[in-house]
Amino acid sequence: MSTPNIGFIGFGEAAACIAEGLATEGNSKITAFDVSPRPDQNGVTMAETMEDLLAVSDIVFAAVTCTVALDVAKQAAPHLGDRHLYVDINSVSPETKIAVGDVVTATGARYVEAAVMAGVPGFGHKVPMLLSGEAAGDLIAEMSPLGMELEDFGPELGRASALKMFRSIMVKGMEALFQECVLGADHYGVAKKVLDSVGDGYPGVDWDQMAHHLIGRTAIHG
Repeated sequence: MSTPNIGFIGFGEAAACIAEGLATEGNSKITAFDVSPRPDQNGVTMAETMEDLLAVSDIVFAAVTCTVALDVAKQAAPHLGDRHLYVDINSVSPETKIAVGDVVTATGARYVEAAVMAGVPGFGHKVPMLLSGEAAGDLIAEMSPLGMELEDFGPELGRASALKMFRSIMVKGMEALFQECVLGADHYGVAKKVLDSVGDGYPGVDWDQMAHHLIGRTAIHG
């Protein structure tokens, strides 16, 4: 089975981790473009321009900062065609995902919005992704054999991103709450007693372990 030609627009931490993992699966057709010039690395060939990248790539992952996701799609549009599958993995609003999809599909290219549901450094290319868009099945067919963990969440754009955003309200909210509560309580030497007291009202949860986990996540990724 032939492996697809994969491209990354933006080559920061997330893209580099995914690309490195795909290379270990035997994919040697990986190209990336980043506005900050950098040498070829980890089996990835760096393109000099976005046009050069899209000329040699069939499946394109957009992995840029959230503020430029739509602008990047507009810059890519003149070089996209019906052979391209454009996958937006940026953490942006459902409305931005839909707007990117409008730009991409107007070129004849296929579009998939992807919500990355865990920290990429811990999983690499196997990080769970939730997909929305009519071409989600096409992406799964191409990339699942390379070890990617992809779930089709239906054809309607915006749903995968909405799920991630509202989930983040809970996860990031708990991280902030634990940090404010536990670090403040620890200053007075009462953190353990506070967590024990919370556990009395909400049994079945190891609140001490959760505090360590969530505060640790914040320290590393926040």
